[in-house]
Amino acid sequence: GRKHLGADHPEVATVMSYLGTCYFNLGNFEDAEPLYKEALEIRRKLLQPDDPDLATSILNLAHCRYGQADLKQAEDLYLEALEMRRATYGPEHPEVVSVLVDLANLYMIQEKYREAEVLLEEALAIRQQVLEPDHPWVIETATNLAHCYSSQGKHAEATPLYETVLEIIEHKFGGDHPDVAEALNNLGNCHFLQGNFAEARPLYERALKISKEALDAEHPDTITILMNLAQCYYEEQDYNNAIPLYQEVAETLESSTAADESETAGAITYLANCYLRQGKYSLAEPLYERVLSIRRRLSRPDDPDLALSLLNLAFCYNSKGRYVDAEPLYEESLAIGQKTMGPDHPEVVATLVDLADCYFNQDKYVEAAALYMRALDIEEKSLGAEYPYVLSSLDNYAASLKHLKLDRELKALEDRAPVLRSKYAGE
Repeated sequence: GRKHLGADHPEVATVMSYLGTCYFNLGNFEDAEPLYKEALEIRRKLLQPDDPDLATSILNLAHCRYGQADLKQAEDLYLEALEMRRATYGPEHPEVVSVLVDLANLYMIQEKYREAEVLLEEALAIRQQVLEPDHPWVIETATNLAHCYSSQGKHAEATPLYETVLEIIEHKFGGDHPDVAEALNNLGNCHFLQGNFAEARPLYERALKISKEALDAEHPDTITILMNLAQCYYEEQDYNNAIPLYQEVAETLESSTAADESETAGAITYLANCYLRQGKYSLAEPLYERVLSIRRRLSRPDDPDLALSLLNLAFCYNSKGRYVDAEPLYEESLAIGQKTMGPDHPEVVATLVDLADCYFNQDKYVEAAALYMRALDIEEKSLGAEYPYVLSSLDNYAASLKHLKLDRELKALEDRAPVLRSKYAGE
């Protein structure tokens, strides 16, 4: 082709674009990118700015950059293509709307929800004008906009959109279609995020029934809905109903060859949490130990999930009076937290207090007092009331100082304590 037509011939650009798309559709972005890039360079030389093929080349490269997670470059290309298509077709053409949606999706994954919201509102308004209410593009855009609202905590805007989508899908497909289950799950999530668990639960229950019948028990969508329903019961402190659901999720994931083992660990953790909150430490302990084994095998040494698993097992041991076993777990979790979140983060200080309590319960008053003092100093330096759990350690701190016969330090603590207590009492 190049030999006969010349390197900058339009047909060369067309062939490169087609070949690039073949690689792109296979997920091979590395081989697609240079082809798209060269096709664009040719078209920039040969074509007018309002030529549709030029905008298409820009979008091809934008999609490729997006696939490569080069989001800044992708954004610049999408914006350029959007401007060109608006100038060529006008603001309400389908080719313009498709770029609005692409750019909005880019902003959504970067959590730039306000920017995404503006684009999705524009896209939805146009699509509702020119397409039928049950057109897949209308449903998709409305759902994405509802997700965008919900991600910003704008549940009053999200809820009616989710309800409308559910109504449209039910009317279009009937009540037992997988898309109905997805819409029910979305609406359930919106209520869940608002703490409206009683409203969320029947939506999840209906979604689960549809998904199990229309798909199967091992389908990822079914597992997601099952987990959501379990979480709903968990938040309502209805552990007896949550436990069999978490067990079902864990067993289903374990039997699936395609399941992510870290996802299984998450389900087992919640199951253990249920037992822990019921005071069934002997049932919780082996589950936490199993999760920690999985995390150690899968995670980096400084992974927050590993730190949480250490903390969970340490708390379980601590609750059973196994302070010697809990101590190194608290210490390891604290080290990870200090590295990843910084020494003054509220979660790190909470672990600091837990470790201090663990030392105290073993009569290690020197070690305990040092950590209580650190926690108290961090709390007093903070501007917000982020560390109320430090109050729970004051009595143990005072007892440690008494055991160590540090009377001057004890007197100083007794002088500081009323100020702290009044601060958190809102006085």
